[in-house]
Amino acid sequence: MKLYLLPDKPKLPAKFSWIAYLESDRQRRVLFDTHYPFGSHYHIDQQERVIFSWDSLDKSLDLFFQKVKERFGPFAQEIKEILK
Repeated sequence: MKLYLLPDKPKLPAKFSWIAYLESDRQRRVLFDTHYPFGSHYHIDQQERVIFSWDSLDKSLDLFFQKVKERFGPFAQEIKEILK
């Protein structure tokens, strides 16, 4: 997981890149990132990007783990608890 510091007047509220994937098939993945010109968005496997509204780091992480749980199962909640 990467979290970047931004200048005083950033174009985006935060810059991040988070990914969860199967070791045996890296095309099966949940990828969250933010970059110009799309802003905050995610990809599930090879599907089109889905834009989401940045509210806070906690809410974005909650959404990430929700999508990981939907894609890969309930172990995502266990990982989230470890990271707290």
